[in-house]
Amino acid sequence: MLSAARSLLFNRVLAFRVTSGSWNTPLLGERLMLDGSRSSFLAEQIDSELEQRYHSMDIHTSGPLWGQGDVMISGKIAEMEAAVVENEALLREGLERYGLKMERRALRMPVSDLNWSIQGTRLTLEFSLPKGSFATSLLRECISYS
Repeated sequence: MLSAARSLLFNRVLAFRVTSGSWNTPLLGERLMLDGSRSSFLAEQIDSELEQRYHSMDIHTSGPLWGQGDVMISGKIAEMEAAVVENEALLREGLERYGLKMERRALRMPVSDLNWSIQGTRLTLEFSLPKGSFATSLLRECISYS
């Protein structure tokens, strides 16, 4: 249940960032995650080197895995995240009360080893995702259904 509550808050922040068009852009005060790592740093300035690292998938924007402690971001991005989870006080307080520590997770996950083939009406996809990613989420973003 704790993991589901954390995921709900993370997904709300991610959905807001996708809708607002800011999920794929590093912002001032953002906590940026090193690819393939839990290491992160605060974006105190956005310069050409940081943008190049971002576009080469070396670093990623992040969202909260709620728990006790500092949100690890500042400025407008902190205000935005606080507004997104404002109505979820029971979940936030419950996660803190159970002793989970505030963490961050990347908002985007690189897909590697992508291979595909079509035989008749059958599409076969093969790919690798980092830990914590879900193939169903990737497929949902790739398939148009109505």
